[in-house]
Amino acid sequence: MAFWNAASRGLRWAAGAFVYCEAAAFRSVGGFSEELYAAEELEFSGRLKRLARERGLEFRILHRHPLQTSARKLHLYGWRELAPVFGRFLLHPRRVLRSAEDCSPWYDGRR
Repeated sequence: MAFWNAASRGLRWAAGAFVYCEAAAFRSVGGFSEELYAAEELEFSGRLKRLARERGLEFRILHRHPLQTSARKLHLYGWRELAPVFGRFLLHPRRVLRSAEDCSPWYDGRR
């Protein structure tokens, strides 16, 4: 989790549980993609960053008071089940992110 958080801050990805922006900006970029089953907040933050640059504004990741995100999926599935998902993602990212079946840890209903 520490690596992911550092990478997200370094790459300025709005990754995780809490993302906010002005409603007008949300509407202007078209909101979250309904084609994606995972990483929709990363794609959304990319569009927000472009909009901010076009308008001479700043896109900012707030990190002074971080939230503790859940590792429940890691505990529930374990690395043996998650590694193939991440492997498929590395080989075919566009296909995997657009498939509920390929993103099964988030959509199979196991809790």
